Amino acid sequence: MTASELAETFHRAGFTSPTGLVSSEAVGHLATPQSQANLQLQALGDWGIEVTPLELLFAYRRLALQRLGIQEPRSNPDFARPVFQGLERSVLYGAAHAAQPLGISAAGKTGTASGMNQPGSHGFFVGYAPAEKPEIVLLVYLEHGRGTDAAAVAAPVLTAYFLLSRPDKPVPRH
Repeated sequence: MTASELAETFHRAGFTSPTGLVSSEAVGHLATPQSQANLQLQALGDWGIEVTPLELLFAYRRLALQRLGIQEPRSNPDFARPVFQGLERSVLYGAAHAAQPLGISAAGKTGTASGMNQPGSHGFFVGYAPAEKPEIVLLVYLEHGRGTDAAAVAAPVLTAYFLLSRPDKPVPRH
């Protein structure tokens, strides 16, 4: 993938542009990589990319819509299948396992972010549930926290959503 192709992918995901979810919001920034090493690090989110929590949430909303089959005309449904599987497995077995709600499946990712004007790192979890047919997208950001801690906050929120949206169904116990 070239630098311009990666930048276009990030732009299509909603990074570096307002989401429209609030009237006045900050937007992220993409640096232009000058080396292959920086391009690879940018693809991993470790160099040259600044994304706001709203942009990240909006990107996962688009991903959830794609999971539902509501997708952009240019999208190939098979292209994202490994992404969906990776997010689902991250909650089932990986670093995001603490986000597993009771009674429903979830898909998501933990991460660590550096604050622009704050020292140290901050933890986040972003994902959606149910994994197979998303109804809710959630981002938990913990200042000076860890991604696994943010995932642990996400689980009861997703469980509460499940309980409130389906009051007639019993909650399975793990």
